[in-house]
Amino acid sequence: MKKMPGYSFQKNLDKDIHPIKIILFFAFVLLGFIFILFRIFQIQAFQQEKFSNLAINNYSRTVTQECPRGTIYDRNGNVLAKDVPTYHLYASPQEIPNIEYLASLLETFIGLSTEKTIPTIEELYSYSEVLLKENLTYEEKTRIEENKYKLKGIFIKEGFKRFYPYNASLCHILGYTGMISKEDLQNPKLVRFKPNERIGQTGIERYYEDFLHGFPGITKQTINVFGSVQKEDIEKEVVKGEDVYLTIDIKLQKKAEEIISDHRGCLILMDIPTGEILTCVSNPGFDPNYFSGPRPVEKWNQWIENRSFFNIASMGQYPPGSTLKPLIALYGLTENVITPTENLLCEGSLNIPGQKDKYQCWVYPSSHGYISLSKALQVSCDVYFYKLADRFNIDHFVDFAVQYGGLSKKTGIDLTYEESGFLGTPEWKTKFKGIPWYRGDTMNLGIGQGFVSVTPLQMTKLYAKMASYGKDVTPHLLKQTSSQKGFFDLHPPPVSNNSYQAQISPNYYNIVLEGLYKTTVYPGTAIGLRIPSMNIAAKTGTALVEGQRETQQHVWMGAIFPYENPNRVAFLMFENSSFEFASELAPFLKDFILYYDELYTTEVK
Repeated sequence: MKKMPGYSFQKNLDKDIHPIKIILFFAFVLLGFIFILFRIFQIQAFQQEKFSNLAINNYSRTVTQECPRGTIYDRNGNVLAKDVPTYHLYASPQEIPNIEYLASLLETFIGLSTEKTIPTIEELYSYSEVLLKENLTYEEKTRIEENKYKLKGIFIKEGFKRFYPYNASLCHILGYTGMISKEDLQNPKLVRFKPNERIGQTGIERYYEDFLHGFPGITKQTINVFGSVQKEDIEKEVVKGEDVYLTIDIKLQKKAEEIISDHRGCLILMDIPTGEILTCVSNPGFDPNYFSGPRPVEKWNQWIENRSFFNIASMGQYPPGSTLKPLIALYGLTENVITPTENLLCEGSLNIPGQKDKYQCWVYPSSHGYISLSKALQVSCDVYFYKLADRFNIDHFVDFAVQYGGLSKKTGIDLTYEESGFLGTPEWKTKFKGIPWYRGDTMNLGIGQGFVSVTPLQMTKLYAKMASYGKDVTPHLLKQTSSQKGFFDLHPPPVSNNSYQAQISPNYYNIVLEGLYKTTVYPGTAIGLRIPSMNIAAKTGTALVEGQRETQQHVWMGAIFPYENPNRVAFLMFENSSFEFASELAPFLKDFILYYDELYTTEVK
């Protein structure tokens, strides 16, 4: 039988393996085992403390997980503000071997100033995590991760930033968010918040912080010696903040912004029965998205100079001009100092004893002749209301204007900043001006001038009260939270102790409202507001203000509609306007009301 070729090969191979080679192989294996045993002994005997410390360091970091804020919606479910994911850069101060060296690396890698980094870490050294930079860009995040072995004590954490899809729309209503300040950390009302937490700074974001904020989570991280996270254990789950639904209609809001355009002023639309604010625009404004990213100094200075953060609707205090005349008329009727049928003579001007200048009507050198109260409201006769106010007991009128009219009192709207306006008294003038109260001071109040200032929100609330025959309602922006809490659940209506409300006859309201309706009928001052499909009661107001350089005018127009069954009140006001008469506001407000009517028709949403 023929032998296989491989037989002789195997035989030769066995002959080639020398016994010395086998001995050397086993010796090498033995030495390897001896070396391993030696290293184990060495580590146990001499380096146990070093590696124990490293192991301890692996479990030394407890990290809070940022909670997403609740989403803010308009009355129809459109998103007005929401959180979107982002990344923030943090330091764990006690893990940093050399703060100055670390700061220089951060300046090299991502341009973070050492002048900012070092004091920030040193000031909050006792905290386990210190925020160094919000909203890292993709490039910054990549550079940090690539060099993390050099950046001991530095870590990136997922978080959120606020996004406002409509930009500057509703900026004064929504406000903006930012990291909690030192002052807020000392505020007993904000005791549950810690450094590095993002909270509301103004507007709804601030007012309803307790609902929107939620509760952060806590995670225990296992970190290796190279700074990489090896393991995460959740100790406390993140709780998202509650969602909030506002009374605002974003479509109406956008239309109002378009109408105001580049005028400095505000436009408010309120539901009379409930006090819900459907629209509240103040111009100029700002884009709150800038507070969720880098804040250019030029943009900030521009906003400050332009008073863009100032909410004219709730903070602006101006003489109301003739828009105060309906309150003057209602008081005159209630106190029986005038009757609906009594006519007063307007000769175009009025001589006041002791006064050099005449008190003129706006139609001077023309005149209105003999007119009734209803007619005086229709044509906004100044002389009529000078004479009417001249009959008032000023102290009693001031009490009525405050208790019933709400002058010099905040409306109670759910915003962080609201002014109360001002109404002067004889006692105040003597004390602060050093001169007595004159007859002309009372007469000036009759046309909404002199020692009186109001906010547009105060006038909106006052007109809603007169349109509802004395029902007092608080203007508000919260419709409900996701836990079904409405504004009046959180702020129960106060029990009214206003004795004036019971004294005012429904007939007096009818007379005043009829006069306001006639302003949209020739020769009324608001005839430009007339709409064939809807009857509107309105009032114009032009208030002269002595500026630093020239006489300026604030122009007002209030509207109650529909006249037969009022359920909406709108107020438009332009500050320091170039318009000569408030009647020039009619096309603006008419455009808005027509748009509202197109959206809502007769159905109240």
